[in-house]
Amino acid sequence: PFVTIAEHDPIVWVPPNCSMPSSHAASTVALFFSLYLFAHPFTAAVGVWALLVTLSRLYLGVHYPSDLLAGILLGLMVATGFHAFL
Repeated sequence: PFVTIAEHDPIVWVPPNCSMPSSHAASTVALFFSLYLFAHPFTAAVGVWALLVTLSRLYLGVHYPSDLLAGILLGLMVATGFHAFL
């Protein structure tokens, strides 16, 4: 967003070469969904943390919603694939 919207400045430092998908969203959702599939007792806490991390990327202005959605889908696919091979 900060690249295409002139008056929009990111709140944090942003690497020059990445946006799609959000690796923060992908990794936190993958961890959450993996714990969910294994019925781990910390699933709810990690789910809240994953949601906050994902939404923080939007708040900080470093990702579009589509970047986050792609990261979430990637995280779900990785966790599902991991669970399928165990």
